[in-house]
Amino acid sequence: MGRVIGIDFGTTASCIAVSTNGGEPELKTFGQTGSRLPSAVSVVSATEFLVGDLALNSARANPERFEATPKQWISRDEPYVIFSDGLTVETIDLVAAVLRKLFDSIGGLERGDCIAATHPVTWVEQQLDVLRDAFRKLGGSWEPELISEPEAAAWGAIEQSEREPGARYCIFDWGGGTLDTAV
Repeated sequence: MGRVIGIDFGTTASCIAVSTNGGEPELKTFGQTGSRLPSAVSVVSATEFLVGDLALNSARANPERFEATPKQWISRDEPYVIFSDGLTVETIDLVAAVLRKLFDSIGGLERGDCIAATHPVTWVEQQLDVLRDAFRKLGGSWEPELISEPEAAAWGAIEQSEREPGARYCIFDWGGGTLDTAV
């Protein structure tokens, strides 16, 4: 049985958890920031990116090539980011850089891995396609199961709760750029 990998690609921070052989999910850590990887990206060149703390540190010396919240670009009309020095980078590449950093923290992807990733409940198919395309940029044929953020939170609450069957839940997901709810 392959691993089950859960990803929360957040506006300001992202995280990844892995369950191996049906065991409890393990949340991966990223040095001083704990389980939260800053979603920030610093562009070294059109094909080289720094992510997380490295991006934040690089931003001080190279602010014109820094994007603190690449997820927000998925919701914009332009499929690219134009940095102040004129460099143009596709949004998919910025998102893929964050995903690559997350997967590197677990030793990469393996055949048989099952991937689930969360997204804002308001995203339409075009925005979901950007996320799918970013996964494809990692190589292989990875097709994540995409789950809205409040649905994922609701499933987590149900699994960790000792409430009676039929109990009602109201889930509030306070993200860095969104507020999603589920009942």
